[in-house]
Amino acid sequence: MKIFLFSAIAATLVVGCQTVPKTTSMSKLESTPDISGPANPIINNLSPLAAASEIELENARRPKQSNHRFEAAVAGNFDGADFVTHKSPQAYVDFLWGQKNPNQQKGWKLAQESNWRDDINFYTLNGTSAFKLRPKVSNPDDFCLHAGHFVVAKFNNDELDDAAIACTGYDGKPFPGEHSYVMLSAASGGYRLHRLTSEVSYYHGATTLDINSDGLSDVVLTDESKGRVLGYLNLGNGKFSTGQTLLSGLSKNYTTTAVDLNNDRHAELIVGGHEVDTPTQYMPTTVFWNDGYGNFSFDRKTTLPKVAGYGIVLDYLYYAPYLFTVRTQSGKNAYQGGAVQQIDVRDFTEVAVLKNPRVRHPAKLQRVYSPSGKIVFGSLDCDRNGVDFILNDEGAMSFVRESDGERTPAGCLSITP
Repeated sequence: MKIFLFSAIAATLVVGCQTVPKTTSMSKLESTPDISGPANPIINNLSPLAAASEIELENARRPKQSNHRFEAAVAGNFDGADFVTHKSPQAYVDFLWGQKNPNQQKGWKLAQESNWRDDINFYTLNGTSAFKLRPKVSNPDDFCLHAGHFVVAKFNNDELDDAAIACTGYDGKPFPGEHSYVMLSAASGGYRLHRLTSEVSYYHGATTLDINSDGLSDVVLTDESKGRVLGYLNLGNGKFSTGQTLLSGLSKNYTTTAVDLNNDRHAELIVGGHEVDTPTQYMPTTVFWNDGYGNFSFDRKTTLPKVAGYGIVLDYLYYAPYLFTVRTQSGKNAYQGGAVQQIDVRDFTEVAVLKNPRVRHPAKLQRVYSPSGKIVFGSLDCDRNGVDFILNDEGAMSFVRESDGERTPAGCLSITP
């Protein structure tokens, strides 16, 4: 029986099996020639300290499951709360994807006139029920309308979790973009939102890692409007530098995460988005290897296998020695259904793919508490749990719904011991 060790919060821990070294991994899969252009790296001195990446923090929490429905929800060590949700105004959703579609131009005008803003709420759990807490975050008048990605990290000097929020702006024509933010715990209690970016753009994906090895969590955003990935250095106590280009020459780059795939204490960047759009505009899912100094380039990359019909990559999970890409359908069935692709990072081969074309496309998947002790990844949003899955001791995947005793009658993961 194989044992797969859990990737814990400390970046210095050794995960399950030895992954392929960088010098070997580069030759495993051919690079895609459509994407080119040198990176503009950040050069820094090494330090013995290392901050935990976003994906390590996500893995370490093992949140319980809620029976409520949210646009998206993430667990963390928040001020008196078990998890945080973010949701766009219903009027905005109606104009983009609902009953008033396709009046996108009218919706954009109303968004400006009405000053629609994303709503952040904090919840605590009692049994299988979630209870909304009093407002714990001060929303500035210019906070984003549409948060594309909400990632949890520690940015200041207290014990509470903070967050980086990648904001896309109005997600329809004219795709104007907007600023992105960090949510920082306040000494007086609760949270405050602070603008991170210096210019408006279509920021869709976010992750955290220690770019310059100073022991502080830095922020990385995907800037799809300009085809680049930006890094924001944590200057201490929640203050950040201006964005510096980590990668450029990209297209359709909507998602990213950071994870140390070769156990050298330096997190790699994984960037993806739309694998299939047009012959000249697409983003193959790619690992950009960290050279140990926070530099990423096209000279050190590995391109991951595609999944036919599921070419929109939404998120990533890591459980050594496996990387999971969370997907939805592309083409004529775009954003319908979901799939989870399992990749062995020792040789970057595809192990398996679970597909469910008849569910709402996935949101954020996290490792969640399972009463049976099984390794379960699921969504805190019970309306998007159609691709929640289990990993057994042999590394085989199965949908949660196919396993007895892993769901309550309401259809969500059980939190009952």
